[in-house]
Amino acid sequence: MNKHHFVFLVKKETVVPQSLDETGAGEIIRTLLLQNFSVSHLHVMAESNKVALENFKRMNKLYAGAKEVVIY
Repeated sequence: MNKHHFVFLVKKETVVPQSLDETGAGEIIRTLLLQNFSVSHLHVMAESNKVALENFKRMNKLYAGAKEVVIY
Protein backbone atom coordinates (compact mmCIF):
# COMPACT_ATOMS: atom_id res chain seq x y z
CA MET A 1 0.00 0.00 0.00
CA ASN A 2 1.30 3.47 -0.89
CA LYS A 3 1.97 6.03 1.79
CA HIS A 4 0.67 9.56 1.47
CA HIS A 5 1.92 12.81 2.99
CA PHE A 6 -0.62 14.04 5.56
CA VAL A 7 -0.93 17.41 7.21
CA PHE A 8 -3.34 18.10 10.06
CA LEU A 9 -5.76 20.96 10.44
CA VAL A 10 -6.66 21.72 14.04
CA LYS A 11 -9.40 23.76 15.70
CA LYS A 12 -9.76 23.34 19.46
CA GLU A 13 -10.24 19.58 19.96
CA THR A 14 -11.00 18.83 16.29
CA VAL A 15 -8.19 17.36 14.17
CA VAL A 16 -8.68 16.80 10.45
CA PRO A 17 -6.05 14.71 8.60
CA GLN A 18 -5.57 15.79 4.98
CA SER A 19 -3.53 13.94 2.38
CA LEU A 20 -1.56 16.34 0.20
CA ASP A 21 -1.73 13.72 -2.57
CA GLU A 22 -5.54 13.88 -2.74
CA THR A 23 -7.07 15.72 -5.66
CA GLY A 24 -8.50 18.98 -4.37
CA ALA A 25 -6.37 19.02 -1.20
CA GLY A 26 -5.57 22.71 -1.67
CA GLU A 27 -9.23 23.70 -1.80
CA ILE A 28 -10.05 21.55 1.25
CA ILE A 29 -7.19 23.14 3.22
CA ARG A 30 -8.25 26.63 2.08
CA THR A 31 -11.84 26.00 3.18
CA LEU A 32 -10.77 24.78 6.62
CA LEU A 33 -8.39 27.71 7.08
CA LEU A 34 -11.28 30.07 6.32
CA GLN A 35 -13.17 28.29 9.14
CA ASN A 36 -10.35 29.24 11.56
CA PHE A 37 -8.53 25.90 11.53
CA SER A 38 -4.74 26.06 11.70
CA VAL A 39 -2.13 23.76 10.17
CA SER A 40 -0.28 21.67 12.74
CA HIS A 41 3.51 21.54 12.71
CA LEU A 42 3.24 17.72 12.71
CA HIS A 43 3.17 15.98 9.31
CA VAL A 44 3.25 12.21 8.69
CA MET A 45 3.52 9.64 5.94
CA ALA A 46 0.72 7.07 6.26
CA GLU A 47 -1.40 4.59 4.29
CA SER A 48 -4.77 6.08 5.33
CA ASN A 49 -6.52 8.87 7.24
CA LYS A 50 -7.04 6.50 10.16
CA VAL A 51 -3.36 5.57 10.44
CA ALA A 52 -2.35 9.22 9.97
CA LEU A 53 -4.64 10.33 12.81
CA GLU A 54 -3.34 7.57 15.12
CA ASN A 55 0.24 8.67 14.38
CA PHE A 56 -0.69 12.32 14.95
CA LYS A 57 -2.18 11.55 18.36
CA ARG A 58 0.88 9.54 19.38
CA MET A 59 3.36 12.16 18.14
CA ASN A 60 1.36 15.05 19.59
CA LYS A 61 1.78 13.55 23.07
CA LEU A 62 5.50 12.90 22.59
CA TYR A 63 6.47 16.17 20.91
CA ALA A 64 3.94 18.64 22.28
CA GLY A 65 6.53 21.39 22.90
CA ALA A 66 8.75 20.82 19.88
CA LYS A 67 9.00 23.44 17.16
CA GLU A 68 9.96 20.94 14.48
CA VAL A 69 10.17 17.15 14.35
CA VAL A 70 11.56 15.32 11.33
CA ILE A 71 11.17 11.55 11.19
CA TYR A 72 12.55 9.51 8.29
